[in-house]
Amino acid sequence: NVPVQVMDVAGTATLSGVVAISAGAAHVCAVASAGSVFCWGDNAGGDLGPEPSAFRTGLPVQVTGIPSDIVAISGGTDFTCALTSTGAAWCWGEPGNGALGAGPNLQNGNPVMVLDLAGTAPLTGVAQISASIDDTCAVTDAGAALCWGQNQGGEVGNGTNIQVNIPVQVLNLAGTSPLVGITAVTTGADHSCALTSAGGVLCWGSASDGDLGNNNHASFEILVQVLGLTSGVTEVAAGFRFSCAVLSSGGVMCWGFNINGQLGNGNTNDASVPVAVLGVGGTGSLRSEEHTSELQSLRHL
Repeated sequence: NVPVQVMDVAGTATLSGVVAISAGAAHVCAVASAGSVFCWGDNAGGDLGPEPSAFRTGLPVQVTGIPSDIVAISGGTDFTCALTSTGAAWCWGEPGNGALGAGPNLQNGNPVMVLDLAGTAPLTGVAQISASIDDTCAVTDAGAALCWGQNQGGEVGNGTNIQVNIPVQVLNLAGTSPLVGITAVTTGADHSCALTSAGGVLCWGSASDGDLGNNNHASFEILVQVLGLTSGVTEVAAGFRFSCAVLSSGGVMCWGFNINGQLGNGNTNDASVPVAVLGVGGTGSLRSEEHTSELQSLRHL
C-alpha cells in the first residue's frame, strides 16, 4: 500500500537509469537510458518478451530480440509495444487479437516489427504509440493516425468492427479519407481518442458508457467530435470506458464510465459529455472559466 523501489534484474540493487515507463493490465515495462527494455509482472501472453519461462516474475527481465535504441514503451493487456529512435515500432506478447500489427500466425512472446499498410515491409516514421486491451494505435511523423487489433467496438476507426492484423488508417469525421493533423493518440478498452493539432479531441469505438463524449451511447466505427473540446486541450488519456483531457488552462475534463468516481466530479454517474474534475475536497473546480457556459449547456443536452 506504499511505494516500493523496483529492483534490478539480479534483485540486489534498485533499477536505475529509467527514462520511460508504462503499466499494462498486469505487467510493467521500463526503458533505460541506454535504450534497453526491462519488464516484470504477468507473462501469460509473453508480455515480458521471449526469454522468461515463468508465468510471472517479481523482478525485471531484459527483453531480448528488439533493437537497443528504444525510446518509448506502451503496455497493453497481454502484450507490449515500443518505438525505436528511428521511428520503427516493435510489439511482443499475445498475438491472437491482431494487436501486434505484424500479421497472423505469430508466436507468443516473440518481438515482431509492426508492418506497413500493405503488410509487406516494416512500418516507418512512427512518432507515438499506444497499446490497450486488444488494440494498438500510432501517430506518424506526418500526423496520420493508424490502428490495428481486435476492433470489437470499432476502436480501429476504419469504418468496420472486423479484426485487422496490420495497421489501417483511421478515417476522418466524414469517413471519406484518412485522418490527418493528429499529434497524439490514446487507446482505451474498446474506444480510442486522438488529439488534433488544433487542440481538439476526437474519439471512436464503443460508447456504451458515454466513452466517446458525444452525448451518445451508440458505437461509432468512424470518429466523432467530443462535445465542447474542439480546442484548448493539451493532453488526452483513455482508460477503461472513460477518458480525460488536460486543458491548456490546467483544468481537467473527463467523460464516460464513472462507477468508481473516476471522472472526479463528485458522483458516480456515467457522463456522456465532458464534466469538470473538481478541486481537492470538491470545493472548487480544475476546469477553466472559459468552459463555464459551454459545460452548463452540455449538462442540459
